[in-house]
Amino acid sequence: MNAQSGQDRFRPVWPHGVWPNANQELLIKASLLDDGGAARAAFRDWSRADDLFFVDNGLNLFLMLLYERLKHWGETYRDHDRLRGVVRHAWVMHQRFRRDIREIGSTLSSAGIDIMLLKGAALNVNAYPDANRLMSDVDIAVPRSQLSQAIKALTSTGWRANFHNLDLLPMATHACQFYRGDSQIDLHWEFFHGRPLDPSIMADIWQSARTIALDGIHYRLLSPECSLIHTCEHGLRYNPTPPMRWLADAFFQIRYGGALDWHVLQALAARLGLSQHVGLTLEYLAGKLQQPEAIAALQSVPRWDSTMSSRAELALEVRRTPGCHPFWRELPSHIPSYLRVRRRFRGLRLADYIRAVNNFEGPLAPTLHRLTRLQLRAVQEGIKARYRKLARWWRGDRTTSELSLFQETGWVGWFPPEDVSDGFLRWSEPHASFLAPVSPQHGVLALKVQEVRPLDAGFLERFRVRLNRTLIPGNSIRVDGTTIIVPLPLAARVDREEQRIELVCDPWFAPGDPRPLGIAVLSVTLRCDQP
Repeated sequence: MNAQSGQDRFRPVWPHGVWPNANQELLIKASLLDDGGAARAAFRDWSRADDLFFVDNGLNLFLMLLYERLKHWGETYRDHDRLRGVVRHAWVMHQRFRRDIREIGSTLSSAGIDIMLLKGAALNVNAYPDANRLMSDVDIAVPRSQLSQAIKALTSTGWRANFHNLDLLPMATHACQFYRGDSQIDLHWEFFHGRPLDPSIMADIWQSARTIALDGIHYRLLSPECSLIHTCEHGLRYNPTPPMRWLADAFFQIRYGGALDWHVLQALAARLGLSQHVGLTLEYLAGKLQQPEAIAALQSVPRWDSTMSSRAELALEVRRTPGCHPFWRELPSHIPSYLRVRRRFRGLRLADYIRAVNNFEGPLAPTLHRLTRLQLRAVQEGIKARYRKLARWWRGDRTTSELSLFQETGWVGWFPPEDVSDGFLRWSEPHASFLAPVSPQHGVLALKVQEVRPLDAGFLERFRVRLNRTLIPGNSIRVDGTTIIVPLPLAARVDREEQRIELVCDPWFAPGDPRPLGIAVLSVTLRCDQP
């Protein structure tokens, strides 16, 4: 099967898939197109249609690239200062990550462990000309034979694993997160999700790796061919944070990441079962971004065939699957992964696999019972919400709107929904936001909360709400029983279907809960009545 045919199965746009929607595509074109005139036109269209305030975190990489282009073009932008702030913050983060890489490299190399840089750490060294690839953590890989030694070296210097079942992880998945203070490492022993490699393939990958020196420490980098496959496999997976940075990563890898032998790459991708990932990425870079190197690659190797099972799995991975909890949304993609893992590690039980990849602690049965109950309650609550909407419509109320607490995209700084006696609860973090379809008729935001955190004068004094960029006066916010009433001034709204609402408060800690919490929200409603 040619990558050009049947592509609609693999092209759902975000937030339901992994591909850019119309506004995101304009930002990507403004940041990457070689044609300066077309890039500037895309920027102007994007700046008219979108607002920097609404750009999701996953697209900040393109803001970095755009900033440099705007300086080169001499183009003015209404949000220049905010954009410059994003770039300055990224520069500070880069210095911290450079420090972390140096410390990690020193720790592991002193223990005689081979270290390979992956993702942003590798791309800043080898692909991005200005080393301006944004990072949220440091990704490194070590050989499986040295994994225990690497974990011991890291834990001895203060790093702590974020997973409970560390003994099961090497069989079940590909990596583990480690934290120390505000720093994070993703320690890899495999290179792909749910695809444990045969020792012969793993040996070939390590043998073909390049060696570089950084701050006096030697690291490995994947070969150009394997590096591009790695980028495509990690990018073409659904994520509530827009994952489109993989398109920029592939763009710069093809152009600056080292000479690519496309026939070698095709053979390796077929061996790994990842041909379709590479073919679809090349097609986007060639068709949408007109990258000459990608066009030449498709002319050199026009077919990127894959098996029917690989195509079916990819069609599943690039879509957001239903579910009220990450466990249910990720379960469909875990099924083929477990079957592959089981073939490699025959002693791994399904229950242990589920515990490991989902980071469940303790016996599995009570956890699955709780998650099943949550899912059933979510379905029930969805039916009730539709009934309430119908009842309001029958009474003539056509404006009141309930927002679902199970919304995944657009809700930043929120913990997953929890099943409580009052229905469903969703804790915010001290700084949280969400997108709401506020119409001109909506004058009030009503946040019904659980009576856990006192909503006293001290809370209200430091509670802040912004509609888009406008701070709502604190003296206009009031509490009615267990409901926080927030006026929504018409002047603060922007010309968009959805408005961004920010909530800021002091952190609060519930007994026995280490999370810094904000408010315990039971429902979010937009009403037309005036406070």
